[in-house]
Amino acid sequence: VLCAMKPTIKADPLEDHILDVLRASLKEYLLSRSGAIIWADWPDDFAHLMRLMSGPSYIDSFMIPCTMQLIVTPDGEPRPAFPHNALSDAIALRDWHTSTGN
Repeated sequence: VLCAMKPTIKADPLEDHILDVLRASLKEYLLSRSGAIIWADWPDDFAHLMRLMSGPSYIDSFMIPCTMQLIVTPDGEPRPAFPHNALSDAIALRDWHTSTGN
């Protein structure tokens, strides 16, 4: 009997709530910008976005029209004020993109 028992892993309710709030906020933001171009300099940025748009089931997911554009930057560019901080990375990418015309 003990061999057949599987441990139950329970998710942290606070973590689930934070994810729900993040997904709701993202959905609201994207709905107000339907059809927007989303820029990134790393393919995983798109994977993270898609994971957030995808809920635990098809019905819990949200589909909002958008285009994704991958920007190839030179090594070491852009240079965010706070590396590995999403907002700082996004600002640096925007500034690099607009200053170079790429």
